[in-house]
Amino acid sequence: MQKIALTIAFSAATIACGTAGKGTDATGKGSSTPLGTPDATAVESLANAWAVASEDDLPECDTARRGQLYFVESDDTFRVCRATGWAEIDLKGADGATGAKGATGAAGAAGATGATGAAGATGATGAKGATGAKGATGAAGGSGSGGGGFDIAAKLDCAAYKQGWYLEYTGVRFTNNMLFVSCVASGSTMQSSASTIYSEAQAGSDDGYCAVTFDTDGTASYGYWEFTYTNLEVIYKDPGSPYNGFTFQFDLAADCVEISQ
Repeated sequence: MQKIALTIAFSAATIACGTAGKGTDATGKGSSTPLGTPDATAVESLANAWAVASEDDLPECDTARRGQLYFVESDDTFRVCRATGWAEIDLKGADGATGAKGATGAAGAAGATGATGAAGATGATGAKGATGAKGATGAAGGSGSGGGGFDIAAKLDCAAYKQGWYLEYTGVRFTNNMLFVSCVASGSTMQSSASTIYSEAQAGSDDGYCAVTFDTDGTASYGYWEFTYTNLEVIYKDPGSPYNGFTFQFDLAADCVEISQ
């Protein structure tokens, strides 16, 4: 259907009449009720104005309806019957000039504070700063109190081989009467040693007792050697061994070196 531009100046009263009703004519097309008698001064060469519910309700555009005007309610448009068929009438005028810019509206209320963002990645380590100036020398400390020093009063070193075993004993007596002892027992492939420091009041300070675990024959029971400072005696103890109770005494002259301060 072709569309044409046509200026129609119906009076407000004429257009407001609306559709009074419609039915069906013998052709099957919807019949319509006249909107009223158009103003002869406003419409030229238009016989009547009609209204239909939809475009499908328009009657056949024949010579008898040539020039008739129909209002289609479904899309609020006008149709006119022309020699080429129904044509839509464009009632829209030219666009008006752009209106003046309105006043700026009042500022809206501040929005809610957004959630705190995630912590950023740790930055790179900065360059090493320059070495600071040397600080002033501190004041000299006061003299300490308490605790006197001590020296070696006497020392005894003994060592000897006895029936395939190497036995060694050292005893150091200090001027404050503390005693340090160490002992060693070894065979052809293994060695074991031990040491102890005794204060004057502790048991063992008088005889310089020292014990070292070193088995001689691999029996189920495990043997150990006992050394003493006072009589330079060494005793092997192992209840399951035939060497249990074996006793050896260092010769002070031949096996030992004694130093007195």
